[in-house]
Amino acid sequence: MTVPILDMIEITANAVAAHRPPIGSVGLLATSGTVRVGLYQRALEPHGINALSPPADEQETVMTAIHTIKSGRRDCRDSLVAAAESLQRRGAEGVILGCTEIPLVLAEGDLPVPIFDPLRLLARASIAAVDEGSDAP
Repeated sequence: MTVPILDMIEITANAVAAHRPPIGSVGLLATSGTVRVGLYQRALEPHGINALSPPADEQETVMTAIHTIKSGRRDCRDSLVAAAESLQRRGAEGVILGCTEIPLVLAEGDLPVPIFDPLRLLARASIAAVDEGSDAP
């Protein structure tokens, strides 16, 4: 059995692109490094989807929230919701939770727009890949 290599960023971009109604702009909540490197931006571009990231002051708030979660605390939900709402006001029709810590405090239903959790999407794609490659009935 061959083991497929799955690209979490590409899987997420495909999920955003497949969303109905279509999404033209999506917000990105992620570490400053992820935003700066442009991983999600490059993956979304071929789909014609614009990735919006927080301005510098709000990005600092996102980083503080990520570090708060890493420390074991979950009392930063309001600041992440505020950052996501700011992205929505700028035109985001969905939000990518582009850091594995963020889904620990934000989930579908916390925002009035769709949330895309890359790790959850990768897990589902992994299960589908195993099912496709299985010999089981």
